[in-house]
Amino acid sequence: MLAAEESAVSAGVLRVSTALQNRLVRLERFAGARRGGVELICRRIVSTAAEEMTRATFGDRTLHRHDDESEGGFIERAKAEALASTSRRPCRLLLRSARQE
Repeated sequence: MLAAEESAVSAGVLRVSTALQNRLVRLERFAGARRGGVELICRRIVSTAAEEMTRATFGDRTLHRHDDESEGGFIERAKAEALASTSRRPCRLLLRSARQE
């Protein structure tokens, strides 16, 4: 390769690298703007409206509701533990009734 060709190739690589770097900066800026987004996706699986949630699953963990715990208290505890278990957002939480065990 001639010196002029090598220089042109190097300049092309530099332009591509600069373009990729600029794109990366824009993507990181966009990702930072999404920080106020959805933290948790909570799915409630029931067969009838009267069933109460007794089990929560997130990742490879399963939580069970305590006998003296209200359904609302259990759901709040499950949400907190699901969010604390991973830094991935949004985090997924699946709530189920006793019948679905």
